[in-house]
Amino acid sequence: MARRTAMGLLGSAGVAGLAGCSLFRQRWKYRYRLTVQVGRDGETYASSSVIEVVRTEAYNAILGEAKGEAVAVDVPGSGTLFALLRGKPGDADWAFTMPHYAFEAQLGSVAMVDRAILDKLEQMQGVKVDLKPEHYPMLVRFRDINDPTTVQLADPTDLAASFGSGVTLKRITVEVTDEAVTTGIGKRLGWLETQTGTLVRRPANVPLGDMRPEQRVIATDFKQGNSK
Repeated sequence: MARRTAMGLLGSAGVAGLAGCSLFRQRWKYRYRLTVQVGRDGETYASSSVIEVVRTEAYNAILGEAKGEAVAVDVPGSGTLFALLRGKPGDADWAFTMPHYAFEAQLGSVAMVDRAILDKLEQMQGVKVDLKPEHYPMLVRFRDINDPTTVQLADPTDLAASFGSGVTLKRITVEVTDEAVTTGIGKRLGWLETQTGTLVRRPANVPLGDMRPEQRVIATDFKQGNSK
């Protein structure tokens, strides 16, 4: 299911109580294309994913949810880089909050629950920007793509450490678009549909606060909504 988060005056318990109620009504919908470019030896390898954001007004809250999938960039002979629908280790709502930061200059604010800002986001077709490094999604790779427990964090400033000499992250761009939401990652990651919990289990003696970044990665960081 797509992740839905309450943002505003209504707490999560109140939102749960209102689920399915007529107080929920969709107000804003927009899509953006996230493109990741990787360089090696003068060659550029790029891939993108179109993600849809729906913001819904409910009583005194504005909710947010995203539908789409992670970007997967194949680097021949080195593996696949995944740009997740998650930001920093604790930022599980990155997929729908990121556009506010990416387009701060155009929007005039990063306010998440400002109706005027959301109106602008719906009307920005074709606007494209380079994403600043502080707003990058979490980047990962797999030692064995068929084994989710082999997931590893990839450092955007040192992709060579994960993919070999000469591999660098060139840029990540965000563009507002009306193209269809990207699907298909389930065919690439055969384990995704049956995956539950974190990909890497946290040892019982490790406190939550000491979890490694890759121990926080879950299936919905690769796919949210109904994409296949």
